[in-house]
Amino acid sequence: MVLHVVFAPIFEAYQVGSRGSATAKNILAWSEAARQFCREIGKKPNGKAIRFYLGDDEKKATADVLRLEALWDDVETRWSDLAGARAASSEFACWDDGTVALGRAIAKGEWSITLDPPKPAHPRQPVVGD
Repeated sequence: MVLHVVFAPIFEAYQVGSRGSATAKNILAWSEAARQFCREIGKKPNGKAIRFYLGDDEKKATADVLRLEALWDDVETRWSDLAGARAASSEFACWDDGTVALGRAIAKGEWSITLDPPKPAHPRQPVVGD
């Protein structure tokens, strides 16, 4: 079984004027080594920063970084909810394999991605959807 995720446009949250492109341009960095825009956002479970490469087209990178920021906001919200229920698997909000894959797809400008479902932490624990 695989999961197919389609990203919905996020026009309500990121309309020009509320959190428009000027904000996105301020959070974009240019990597001379990679010759493309990038954004470091969030942390890996080991506490190290993660960098997403967004290509060399500034207009496209600006749009994609807004979607990436929205995904990170969701990661933080999910972690806060789990931490509040004492069910978080880490001491801080961090990317997991699935959310990193989603972030990398967004950084490439993709609007859908197919993922393998997560493996259960315990062999007898069912995977959601089984």
